Amino acid sequence: MIGLFTREIEYEYPHPPLSIHILIFVEDAIRYAWNILRQLPPSSFDLQTASEKKITLALLNVLEKLRQTNVLDGFNSINFETTSREGNLTNYNGKHPDKEPDLVFRLCEIREGTQKLQDGVITECKPIDGNHPVGSSYCKAGLIRFVNGAYAWAMQSGLMIGYVCGNYSIYPKLSDALQKDHRIYNTKKMPYICQNSKILKKEPTVYVSIHGRKWEYPSTGKKAQTIEIRHLWLKVKD
Repeated sequence: MIGLFTREIEYEYPHPPLSIHILIFVEDAIRYAWNILRQLPPSSFDLQTASEKKITLALLNVLEKLRQTNVLDGFNSINFETTSREGNLTNYNGKHPDKEPDLVFRLCEIREGTQKLQDGVITECKPIDGNHPVGSSYCKAGLIRFVNGAYAWAMQSGLMIGYVCGNYSIYPKLSDALQKDHRIYNTKKMPYICQNSKILKKEPTVYVSIHGRKWEYPSTGKKAQTIEIRHLWLKVKD
């Protein structure tokens, strides 16, 4: 019996792309949870003064209630496991075993050829305000992790969430930052509106940027493909 567990499992890198429906389920749940935090915040929680970690924890708590109660189509315990927060994951070559993406939305389904721990909507959250500029906080301390193989290295997409306080918008703030340092982020496509978000009239709108990755998968020697980063910016206040 022991031999059954020592046999090498062949994983497919990158993993097959996630269905757009799965991505939209997650984004809809985040929008819904955010509205709850704004309108019915927990006692002693102030969205406008809370730290990034406290906001993410409060968001996670609402998301988990939504997942368990089947309030939203698709975002439920049939499709998704409990969302994890800051769980340790390795980077692409295993040299850094304690990478901690803010949120990971894992599927209940075990997709063929995928490494379960690395399979899902891997999400990084960053504040955006006068003290946390888009270029330094959101990009250099967040987005870059998807490009350099720290986060979502097995995936073809990842999600960035911005907690926005002030007059900041993806276009032109994010576009300007990526244009300025396009070589750092190996930007192949500047942020553009996700057509599914546009067609379904989802607000706030999700934008997408495409980035090249310059490393190889150690197990295969294959060059990593580009990664699609989805951007969802949430207003702390209007």
